[in-house]
Amino acid sequence: MMHRFQDSSIGYLNTSTALASGTLESYLDYLVKNNYTVLSFKNLILSAQANQEFYKTVCFTIDDGYIDFKNVAFPLFKKYKLPATVFITTGLVENKLMMWWDQVEYLFNNTEQSKVEITLNSSTLTLKVKSQEEKRAAIRLVVQIFKLFSLSQVFSCLQRLSEQLDVVLPDEPPKQYSALRWADIREMKKYNIDFQPHTVAHPVLSRIGLAEQEWQIKVSSDTIRERLNSNPIAFCYPNGLLGDYTADTISILKRTNFMGACSSERGFFNSAYTDLFNIPRFALPKKYYKFVLYVSGCRFWQLAMQEKIKNVLVTRKTSRQVVDTNNRIDQQVKQVE
Repeated sequence: MMHRFQDSSIGYLNTSTALASGTLESYLDYLVKNNYTVLSFKNLILSAQANQEFYKTVCFTIDDGYIDFKNVAFPLFKKYKLPATVFITTGLVENKLMMWWDQVEYLFNNTEQSKVEITLNSSTLTLKVKSQEEKRAAIRLVVQIFKLFSLSQVFSCLQRLSEQLDVVLPDEPPKQYSALRWADIREMKKYNIDFQPHTVAHPVLSRIGLAEQEWQIKVSSDTIRERLNSNPIAFCYPNGLLGDYTADTISILKRTNFMGACSSERGFFNSAYTDLFNIPRFALPKKYYKFVLYVSGCRFWQLAMQEKIKNVLVTRKTSRQVVDTNNRIDQQVKQVE
């Protein structure tokens, strides 16, 4: 699982969250030289349904749909003739939408305030935002808190945050937040890069009503079908942890003719045990030796022996969870303090 790539052409060089091109190339080179099979997520699902065995098999997924995938990662997948799957937030394409967490980052990075007091629900946060380190800590905290809200609540909070930080959000996303365009997507599709839906606007699905969930899923799927003349069968849950989607979400996906979906829960895939609508993923490690541990299967045995991940291969069950938002906010604040 990947999201962003270090891309000097757009000024996005965040070393803590973005992957360097040299790191990715070393991984792809290792897979080719050691005769691994690399599948798109769609073909992973189809192969599982056909009861095919998976030996030395890897699947790369990239979430959201930023332009740095085209600039940095795509040339490498093309060079090594390997597939990848991009789960696109369709509202992001063509820079029609600035992701809400990018808006949070933009507001804090551009404020001239040294301290700000923010009220979220009944909790009031006093955040120091003078140094870059303080700004990064504030961004992390606010993003985590916003994940507890519905999309409408997030945008309402963003408006207040803009006023409190005295920063006006731009009409279009700045260059470092640029998204793919449909022309880019159609071109990459020719080279075995598959595109599947990741909703329209990236809400945490369990925080919104069922009608809005269905709209987010159906419209993003229809958009890909119309724009790319292909039938989406795979889905990626926004944020993707247990509690971020529910059994009702899965029912909607099945009614909309999806065949599987991936979460952000950590775990290995096994076609005999893994629920195709709860497929776990690992974030791509930044260290070469860790990557080798994962793809060789050694990491599985490490995790199993240490019991850090329970039920690595069994079906992951989801249930609607009642979220005490105020309590969760207080917990987030205490963790930062």
